[in-house]
Amino acid sequence: SSAGATEVEVLRLQTAALAQSLAGLGACVVNWSSFLTPARRQQLKTTVLRYAEPCEHLSPELQELCKELNSMDFSEGSPKGEPLTPLT
Repeated sequence: SSAGATEVEVLRLQTAALAQSLAGLGACVVNWSSFLTPARRQQLKTTVLRYAEPCEHLSPELQELCKELNSMDFSEGSPKGEPLTPLT
């Protein structure tokens, strides 16, 4: 039915917006953590991934966030990674 198709489209758009917001928030939080110790940054990275990875299939932005976070190393002596690009 037309009403059902409209509801599905609304849900699709809401899911896309939510995924984009989660990806942007995750990138901003990690970027803002630059003043934390490497151990705390690693904990924050793990926390962001814990929430983002189950949803990464929902959007390319979440997939990219998870990929970039998984490649970052915040251990002592590691070079600082490039900042993540938050969505605008």
